[in-house]
Amino acid sequence: MKVTFARVVRSEWTKFLALRSTWILFALVAVATVGLSAAIARNASAPSSSAPFLGVDVVSVLLGIVGIVMMTGEYGSGLVRATFAAVPARLPVLGAKAVVLTVAVLPFMAVVVLLSAWVFRVVGGPLPGSGDHIVGAFVAPVLLALLGLGLGALIRHTAAAITVYVLAILVAPALLGAALPDDLGERLVKYTPVAAAQALYTDRATDPTGMLAPGPGGVALGVWVVAVLVAGAVVVLRRDP
Repeated sequence: MKVTFARVVRSEWTKFLALRSTWILFALVAVATVGLSAAIARNASAPSSSAPFLGVDVVSVLLGIVGIVMMTGEYGSGLVRATFAAVPARLPVLGAKAVVLTVAVLPFMAVVVLLSAWVFRVVGGPLPGSGDHIVGAFVAPVLLALLGLGLGALIRHTAAAITVYVLAILVAPALLGAALPDDLGERLVKYTPVAAAQALYTDRATDPTGMLAPGPGGVALGVWVVAVLVAGAVVVLRRDP
């Protein structure tokens, strides 16, 4: 049977749905995002219009882990040898995983974000931000999940890849801000993956940090994702499983 990209995508989709960790992490994402939205609306004294999307910061870490495990899980189990034997070109495997991850996470996060915005309003918060902020809130986690996929391909070890991802998302911005002169640190932090992602759904009128506008933020995050995926593709091509 001829190997086509559509068949590779179908195979990766089957493997993705078969992972129990996928369903567990998706459930945690939904509960965390909606739960935090309700808690903020109920307890914050003056929540901003982008407050219902604060949970996205948390779930982006979980979705990044989903992306990582999609790649590293096969290396850890040894299944990657059979996968690459069936698809000798190798790159279609990484491309198919990226397609499957996007197709799975994008509509899921759209539903979760819209539900969070609705719950936020019902509980008593102000009207959520603009439509652009809502779209940004479910696009940003997809891009960070793809960043995780690229790291998984680049590092190939689950624990190491998760450690690097968490450091890049949570620790690096704080270290940059503390280690560099104020002006330089503030400028560079804006371009880190997490800050660029937050720029897609944060109301700049209520943001004291002066983050990027959504357009430049999306470009910066896109550059990170492409760079890491390309680096991961090089490793997939050049290193044996």
